[in-house]
Amino acid sequence: MISDAKEIKVIFYGLLCFEQVFKKMLDQAVLIRSDNTTAVYDIEKWKAKESLIERIKQVFLPSEKTSTVNHNNPHPGQTELNDRFTLETVQIQRLHNE
Repeated sequence: MISDAKEIKVIFYGLLCFEQVFKKMLDQAVLIRSDNTTAVYDIEKWKAKESLIERIKQVFLPSEKTSTVNHNNPHPGQTELNDRFTLETVQIQRLHNE
């Protein structure tokens, strides 16, 4: 069960990386390839209930601005507010380390 939740989060984060591309697409279908069929099935079930993007925002993204530090930044001490990519990278690294 824990691995299913992690797989769903990773799929969502992957989709978030392409959010701007999806908004410009004429077709609104996305093929998700994963070896975890349970995670993909759970995502497909949500399709009829709500927008996937709204689900991502509700479940995985903080509603308030958070301060994150980009560890790959050559200028230490520079803080980025609400930088989604940095936040997602940190969260994915935490998932990987669990």
